Amino acid sequence: MIDLSANECPYPPSPKVLRAVSASLETLNRYGTRDQQDTLKTMLAKLADGPPGHLLTAHGTDALIAPILTQFSKDRAVVTTSPTHFGNLGLVKLSGGKLKRIQLRPPDFRIDWQSLMTGPQLILLSRPNSPTGQNLITRTQLIELLEQEDTLVVVDEAGFDYCQETVIDLVSRYPNLAVTRTLDKAYGLAGLRVSWMAAGATLLKAFENQPPTIGQVACAAAIAALEDPSYARTNAGMTVSERNRMAEALEALGFQVFDSKSNFLLVKSPLPELGFRLRQEGILIEDFSGVWIEGYFRVTIGSKEENDALLAAVSKL
Repeated sequence: MIDLSANECPYPPSPKVLRAVSASLETLNRYGTRDQQDTLKTMLAKLADGPPGHLLTAHGTDALIAPILTQFSKDRAVVTTSPTHFGNLGLVKLSGGKLKRIQLRPPDFRIDWQSLMTGPQLILLSRPNSPTGQNLITRTQLIELLEQEDTLVVVDEAGFDYCQETVIDLVSRYPNLAVTRTLDKAYGLAGLRVSWMAAGATLLKAFENQPPTIGQVACAAAIAALEDPSYARTNAGMTVSERNRMAEALEALGFQVFDSKSNFLLVKSPLPELGFRLRQEGILIEDFSGVWIEGYFRVTIGSKEENDALLAAVSKL
């Protein structure tokens, strides 16, 4: 089965990461050391252009966002787009908050950000957005939101490596902003779920009692991956090249393909049953028919061989 539904990297981690993981298995009976965690945070601080004390790591982005939802969603609106990849939204109701979902509608998926300029709120955004692959909020619009009284914003930049567009530098200016990233994608560490957050002082309060961390194997892998940044850049470059090729090929086959800045494409298919038909051919893609709009699908960009298999299967339908 070829899985093009999960937004994973089709390429394995770098040889340096594999060696580090292998070596760390000899101490699998240990939790790891503070020095190891501090080394990782120092390396991440260079990417975030901020102090290590404002950085957190966890197994998955949801684990970083859950404490923020628990602490700050009471008596405020929690705003996100629909559909969304953010999990743990059930914590909003448990914490006494109200969840507001902004429906994304084609063809431009435009959001009226001015309508969000009122009242206490916690806004969860992905930039680039998933599943559209587009940046639905500009830097200027984000700053306008951050300057509103009693507004908190979390921006997930899981697709950063494929677009190199970031707002992480704003964390040092706005205590009400947090930005999350992951090593799951271009670095190829999805099996270890290594995510990190740069958080402003206000949002850091959610982690005062029990800051999250990651296990020593994942930490060793993350350090090795960050020591080999050219490998991730190469992976991202190959994915972007394949993304462009796939967009052109799918358009030629009659699909409407939306511009993407991430490692996937959102497509509108002339075949509403595309997901089912491809599954019969041994290929998985994300089908939004039941949860969003019929005939819309998200296709993760795989390896050239995987992508060719998808194109061959589609051309026979």
